[in-house]
Amino acid sequence: MWQELRSSHYLFHYHEGALTGVDINQIVTTQESCHRHICAVLQVEMDIPIQYFLYDNPEEVGRRYPAIKGYGDTEPTNGFAHEPDQIHAVYNREVKCIGFHEDAHLISNRTMGKPEQSLLREGLAMWFDKTWWGFPNEAWALVYAQDSLWPGLGNLASNERFSEYSDIVTYPIAGAFVEFIIMRFGLGRFKELYGNAGDCLESSFRDQFGVSLHEFEEQMLQTIAEIGWDEELLRRIRSHLKQHHILKTDGCA
Repeated sequence: MWQELRSSHYLFHYHEGALTGVDINQIVTTQESCHRHICAVLQVEMDIPIQYFLYDNPEEVGRRYPAIKGYGDTEPTNGFAHEPDQIHAVYNREVKCIGFHEDAHLISNRTMGKPEQSLLREGLAMWFDKTWWGFPNEAWALVYAQDSLWPGLGNLASNERFSEYSDIVTYPIAGAFVEFIIMRFGLGRFKELYGNAGDCLESSFRDQFGVSLHEFEEQMLQTIAEIGWDEELLRRIRSHLKQHHILKTDGCA
């Protein structure tokens, strides 16, 4: 049976007998902290509470996906957001799908507008996450570039092409992309792009920043390569890629 707990910006739904029931106060503290940070950084305010549903396993979340979204399959998944105000996520001893990511989706899309491109939406959420599996987004981007696994931002600007690649590829690259936009042009101009990007991201990007997406991509990768990366960190990323079979045959250019 579902239990409910209301906090300043959330209504949490959880099973009392599960681990969520034990950890619910810490979960509330974590999400409230994330919510405050996201809103403070983006300089926005969320006008509705977020409904946060916590489940025991990915299979349960997967079964809820088509029922909530109205499309898709029941493939197990760790979490998803449903606009305007729902997050469905796994919380157990192995997987704790809480933190910035899904909240950043709901807050940014409601307060800044929702761009068509997954590259921008996932990039902003990953900018708040900062890491994928504990390794910086930019380090993943470097490995993909060095090992001829880089798919190209022009490809990832297309949602169809974005979805052809593993999240292991697209998410950290998107996060690094947004990081370097904000680093170079500032958060305000990024927010303008996020809220006003048209069907063609490459055209919107040039109009907003006065540089082509390809030129920016080259400059971004050059800057990432000049960072003094620890070789052991890069080796561990490559080990993960081998384990998950992220190879050139996966479709990466």
